[in-house]
Amino acid sequence: MHDVRLRIATAAILSCGAFVSIQGALAALGWWLIFTPRRKTLPHRSVITGFAVMIAAVAAVLQVTEGTGISYGIRMGTVILVGVWLWSERQPGEFLSLGAWLFGNRSGFELGMIAELGMQAFDTIIRDLDQLKTAWMLKGIRIGTRHLIPAGAILVNGALIRAQDTTELLAVRGYRHGGSLCPAFATTPADICGFVAAIMAGSIAVMPVGEFFILLW
Repeated sequence: MHDVRLRIATAAILSCGAFVSIQGALAALGWWLIFTPRRKTLPHRSVITGFAVMIAAVAAVLQVTEGTGISYGIRMGTVILVGVWLWSERQPGEFLSLGAWLFGNRSGFELGMIAELGMQAFDTIIRDLDQLKTAWMLKGIRIGTRHLIPAGAILVNGALIRAQDTTELLAVRGYRHGGSLCPAFATTPADICGFVAAIMAGSIAVMPVGEFFILLW
């Protein structure tokens, strides 16, 4: 989706639908299979793997204790897939435009800028993690659990230093509050089609199970 407004609304509808019920998760999964280009993924696959392992572990516990692990795994797995799609479609600067469009050039500009800086910080942390892994491989160090805490400390420290540098740079340039921005969005027919399909998928989530299977057949 090119229009960030429709993209975020679509992701919210699909995620809520998948969380509410199993039929909503199946409908959202169907939407993902139809409208999502699978060539796009998160820039770091270990992030997806980490989420998958965590969901699988919780699902296994729930299946043993309450018998709801399969439902939980399907619903949360679908939410993760929707999140992956939302992240992969992100373009630089669009959250700034969205904030200014929603709340104006003062508070909206501030919120959009915070979101953009947060996305940039996450991208930088991912790149730093790749560099750490490369350094460990070159040194012949086998990555294990004992490396996670020092690696996390390095990544957090680097992120804090960059945040301080950015704050000082904004202060030196005289930034105070808000800004001037005329947001523009490109809405394509495919965007509208995907959004309407997401609304239909979301409506299935709150549909009684009997009516859902009648609609399915």
